[in-house]
Amino acid sequence: MACGIVFPRLSQAQSLPDSVEIYSVNQIDSSLTPISTSIYQYDQQGNILEESIKSQGILSEKFEYQYTMQNVLLSRTELWMDDPSASFLPVKKEVHLINSMGMDTGTMHYSYSKNSQKWELDFGRLLSYAIDANGRYTEAVHWSLSASTQMYTPINKTEYSYLDADNLPDAYLSFEFNNGNWVMVETGSQLEWANGFTPNPFLQRPSKVYTQESDTV
Repeated sequence: MACGIVFPRLSQAQSLPDSVEIYSVNQIDSSLTPISTSIYQYDQQGNILEESIKSQGILSEKFEYQYTMQNVLLSRTELWMDDPSASFLPVKKEVHLINSMGMDTGTMHYSYSKNSQKWELDFGRLLSYAIDANGRYTEAVHWSLSASTQMYTPINKTEYSYLDADNLPDAYLSFEFNNGNWVMVETGSQLEWANGFTPNPFLQRPSKVYTQESDTV
């Protein structure tokens, strides 16, 4: 099953907001003071293409989004406008790594350098998966990429187990990488997946789970 960040579809277009306003509340008289307004543009599938942000009525920031043909998020770019008479300048960007099966295999985070006028890597994450003989996901490992060393370091992993012949895990074990060893931190059983299963625990958790933390934590 493909996984990734997916925004609302066109079937929900009637409920997609054109804008969202954020206010602060006065604790004394409950009066509202506007802080910012976000204005949205969507594609025909209901994906957010652009979010423009006004602070005190002045356009100051926006985010631009790109997607795959399957409506999975590919990139999110942050742009700022320091001078209202100038154009937007790129600041930050995150690029999602999607393989040929539609799987999310990581995200690279960049900052735009005004000196070199190019994107420079801040940090990255990688997700690697293990699959059994029946094509079921048995493991997802989260790695961190250092921009300075260009080396990947394991951070945590989730192992999945199955009791039935279907592709929905019945239990999992969660580990954290500590001093060169994997340390179990949580177990989950009696899993239910009302919204479907993705092996990436950062995108989706079971709809129902019995969890227990490890005594070693």
